[in-house]
Amino acid sequence: MTVIRSEHNPIVRTVEVRPSRPDFKVLGAFNAGVAVYGEETILLLRVAEAPISK
Repeated sequence: MTVIRSEHNPIVRTVEVRPSRPDFKVLGAFNAGVAVYGEETILLLRVAEAPISK
């Protein structure tokens, strides 16, 4: 099986993900998978965060 990334579905990069809190930074965004629910397509994204060091 050959898997090819479509140019219309780019990889989500860390800089494109907002942290869940203002005092956190995003360390990584992992493109875990996609699910179809009814007529919607949902991206399941795992995000690693850490507090911002002061």
